[in-house]
Amino acid sequence: MGDTAPDAEGGSASRLVGAIQLIGGGLEIALGVGAVGAPTGVTQVGGVILIAHGADTMVAGFRSLWNGQVSHTYTQQGGAAAARWAGASDQTAQYVGAGADFIAGVGPGVAIGVSRRLAIAGAEGASERVAVAYMHRSALEMGHNAVGIRQGGTTAWFHFAGTPTGAFEAMARAPGAKYVITELTVTAEEAARADAARRILVQSGEQAWGYLGPNCTTTSLKILQQAGIVVPAWSRTPILLHLGLRAGSEITVVGGGAAAGFGVPFLAVPGGGAPGAAGPNGSAAADSTRPLSPNAQRLLDALPTKGALTRAQVTGKTGLVGPPLYEAIQELERRGKITVTRFGMDELNIREISRR
Repeated sequence: MGDTAPDAEGGSASRLVGAIQLIGGGLEIALGVGAVGAPTGVTQVGGVILIAHGADTMVAGFRSLWNGQVSHTYTQQGGAAAARWAGASDQTAQYVGAGADFIAGVGPGVAIGVSRRLAIAGAEGASERVAVAYMHRSALEMGHNAVGIRQGGTTAWFHFAGTPTGAFEAMARAPGAKYVITELTVTAEEAARADAARRILVQSGEQAWGYLGPNCTTTSLKILQQAGIVVPAWSRTPILLHLGLRAGSEITVVGGGAAAGFGVPFLAVPGGGAPGAAGPNGSAAADSTRPLSPNAQRLLDALPTKGALTRAQVTGKTGLVGPPLYEAIQELERRGKITVTRFGMDELNIREISRR
């Protein structure tokens, strides 16, 4: 990735950002996998977007961890490049790229979350619905899931029962007070698909119970999937299915939003406002008449009158790393005093710096 040697101060902060990018990207992929498995086309498209952007975010996270320098996603770089091609300034393009990155990561999760909240809110009066019951046992004992399908005003409950062998079968009675039940509105067609999946599971007969399936959670997931209900891929135990069903989208939005937000650092510059914006004296022109900041002056003094320095050489000569270095570069670029060559479209992946 070119000149991205780790540094003493900025490296640790950049690697923290890289870890956040990895986690956020992983959460996006997990929700995307759940969405792709749903039988509706719109949901599948959202799932593909989440998987693609999640992978992009994870790659950026790996680069941030490896280089000790925050790396942008290719989504953000592409958005910024498109904005520059359309005639936007570098700073505007950077904000456009950041916006595209945020929307790609958060948008599908928000849409899934809103539809989930509406489905839960409308379940009480709906004639067709699917429900999942969760029973907590103890910290050392796995809980239990059951799934209910309501058609024509009647709810039938089923679960996978028995170890080391068991079967998916009807419950003798509805889940009692020990269960927490989450109900979701579905269409008549979705309820019919869920019931068809239920019949196949019942006809499977006795099977060996397994942590990876079949068990009470994986059989419930199959019915939810056929009902068009999106659940993150990490919802593989009774408690995680309960959590993923009620808050999986929100967890993904928070993780993806954090990854997108922390992946766009250093946009602010000393003196307030964005780079290129009006300074305290009220205009960008007034900014050019003020003395350089100490860090910007130190960077400018370190540059030779002819030739260029790599980012590592600049750090070696000035001691500037991380945000102070990028802020100084942005200030000098805004004043038209330096030329910066970058690798690709990544604003922070600097090849070399020279005087103008």
